[in-house]
Amino acid sequence: MGGPTLVIYTEDSSKDADATMRALVERLLYRLEPNVQVHRVELRSALGDARAAAAAQRWKGQDARGEGLRRALANELARRLVMGDFVVFHYDGDKAWDGQPGSPHDGAVAELYREIHGHVEARGKGAGLLAGFLRLVPFYSVESWLYLNRKAVVDLVNAGRPLQEGLDWLDAHLDDDLGYDGVKKPKDACPLGAKCNRTLAEQQWSAATAAASSPSWRQVEADWTSCAGLMTALRQTCPWLPAPEPDGER
Repeated sequence: MGGPTLVIYTEDSSKDADATMRALVERLLYRLEPNVQVHRVELRSALGDARAAAAAQRWKGQDARGEGLRRALANELARRLVMGDFVVFHYDGDKAWDGQPGSPHDGAVAELYREIHGHVEARGKGAGLLAGFLRLVPFYSVESWLYLNRKAVVDLVNAGRPLQEGLDWLDAHLDDDLGYDGVKKPKDACPLGAKCNRTLAEQQWSAATAAASSPSWRQVEADWTSCAGLMTALRQTCPWLPAPEPDGER
């Protein structure tokens, strides 16, 4: 039995961005459906103009190039949704979490969403497909989630030497209610920076710890869980489970 396709569009243009995001999405899928057979889920990275548009949020540019990238991106996202794929759209919150999930970029993303809607309607499809547009929004940035892999961060910072700075930084900034979501520009403050994001994501990073510590991660879990089409598709990768109730909505 086949599974869903999730295409990941990330603002991160580093060489390990795709692998880092795939690792995080895989952990998230297990949180949504613990029985999911991830090998039956196809995770793809965006390519071509769509990738260029998403990287560093170039699609937000106000010049002719930015407008062209935005149109190309909206058209591509609509095409994916009409094909039945799910779109994972990653952008950083770019502010410290203050108790509310709003990002400075949400207004621009809402405009992009409306443009996607127009392309979907132009293809004669219903707005229900837009539920397959899945936001992945860490606060302040993805490092706030990755640094929760505490032991790995300390080991990488200390690099086998009896140094304490990594441990001290982590302990000083960890908040019982916010995790590291309340830290402004965490990768600039932590000695590790963003150099080891892929390692942190792939090596024993715990989505359960993120769910317990990070309000922005919990927000993503709640948003994705509300996508009935995704939840149905994940459950369908587990043929031994009872079939989900038909829903008809994405």
